[in-house]
Amino acid sequence: QDYLAPRAQMEIEVHSIEGKDIVVAKVQPADRLIAARGGYYRRVATDTRPLKAKEIVAHAKKNIDNDSAIKELSDIIATQTGTIDELRKDFNRANSLKRKLFIAVLGAIVGVVGKYLINLIG
Repeated sequence: QDYLAPRAQMEIEVHSIEGKDIVVAKVQPADRLIAARGGYYRRVATDTRPLKAKEIVAHAKKNIDNDSAIKELSDIIATQTGTIDELRKDFNRANSLKRKLFIAVLGAIVGVVGKYLINLIG
């Protein structure tokens, strides 16, 4: 549920079978798209694939008036924009100069300590 927006209606049941817990999630059908980690997906047989832009637009237009479709599409765009912003922040943190310097210094320390231990043992 933490990765879904909006939250899906579901019931969780836990059954014990031969000493093992089996979790059953009964998910109610939704009348609108639900984002999972900022993306929209469709289950086809045994595969899960991302929805294409035209599939998202078609879903937003289905059985609702234009104002509601525009609202739903703007919500979808806002969710995906938020996910992109979070990914961009994570990327920038992972590739910051400070982080690269930290990794370089840590690598140098490990190298010096390793060489010292090899000389000590050998």
